[in-house]
Amino acid sequence: MLRGDWVLEIDADERVSPELASEIRRVVATSPAAWHRIPIDNYVGTQLVRWGWGASFGRSAHAALFRKGAKRWGDQRIHPTVWLSGPQGATLAAPILHHVDRDISEMLRRLDRYTSARAEDLRESGDIGSYGHNLRRIVSRFCKCYIGRKGYREGPWGFLIALCAALYPILSYLKARLEPRSEGQPAAKLRPLKTE
Repeated sequence: MLRGDWVLEIDADERVSPELASEIRRVVATSPAAWHRIPIDNYVGTQLVRWGWGASFGRSAHAALFRKGAKRWGDQRIHPTVWLSGPQGATLAAPILHHVDRDISEMLRRLDRYTSARAEDLRESGDIGSYGHNLRRIVSRFCKCYIGRKGYREGPWGFLIALCAALYPILSYLKARLEPRSEGQPAAKLRPLKTE
């Protein structure tokens, strides 16, 4: 049971540096806000990759520090919908240290796991979307990460992250449409297989 007024949300592969811990103590002692974003330094192995994250394949910051009751999560398996209430405070300066993947092979295995979980969510929703829409998202999501989120600044690493983010929706859709459902799961609402 939660006893404090503030919550720090940290995943198992994330670490809080002494600098961040000190900043958090200052913020919770003085902030009138309901929640604060904390930047994230993402590592693949020992490589720090700051730019290009997003579009369901990583994040560069999130509302990790919040007052009790200010944040709620949806029930999706991967990247659940988040609702925040109350005033937003300033983004903290010190980052969370996130050890995302050990290497490229692990990154690709994570893409496989994430798209399988997303496919389950799509099947359960009863509407997996259309082939054409998800096909178009390859381009839009790649551009979002590589150009909009400045993945180009990371060279080949930024390209790889943008590529994984671009493939996420279409792979999720294809798994939901083409792979067998889990036993007892309702059939998804399928649209005609066309490129529109």
